[in-house]
Amino acid sequence: GPDARTLVYESHGKLRAIDAGGELPDNGDDEKPLPDAGRRTGWLDLSRISVLVEPPAEWRQMLREAWRLQRERFWDAQMSGIDWDAVLARYEPLLERIRTRDELSDLIWEMHGELGTSHAYESGGDKPLPPLRSRRRRRFANSSFAIIQRSASIRKAWHGANHIANRTIVSHGRGPSSRHRALVD
Repeated sequence: GPDARTLVYESHGKLRAIDAGGELPDNGDDEKPLPDAGRRTGWLDLSRISVLVEPPAEWRQMLREAWRLQRERFWDAQMSGIDWDAVLARYEPLLERIRTRDELSDLIWEMHGELGTSHAYESGGDKPLPPLRSRRRRRFANSSFAIIQRSASIRKAWHGANHIANRTIVSHGRGPSSRHRALVD
């Protein structure tokens, strides 16, 4: 607390608050269940905690943190000649238009894009992973493949300047030693 007399520690995967100047409590036996939460025992019931999150305020902080991390850790101290303060001033007003977490990610990607580098990313956080089914089957503009038991099977590949219309390269077999290919109609 504000009097610097309360100590919070973790024991048995739970938090407990005790008087820092008092006797140390018995943590109990690992075989016995822990006592109920409350002022008397000092055990904290974290399931009762609720936090109010205001997405616009959180997103403003996230944009500023992404901007600050780039400023502090970018490979070029001169920020590739970009006025990084001006970039923040240009992108921050756009936060008023953001309605989803994905839109914030897009804004951060665009802000990082101002640096003109290929190694500036935004990822993680509270964005959920796609369902397992969609993570196993990926589709890209120029190819299609599936992951089958930790190996890839190319199903179809399109080549940008392919002058042989309506043909597909098909691979048979798996692994790096697989070299059987056929050009089919």
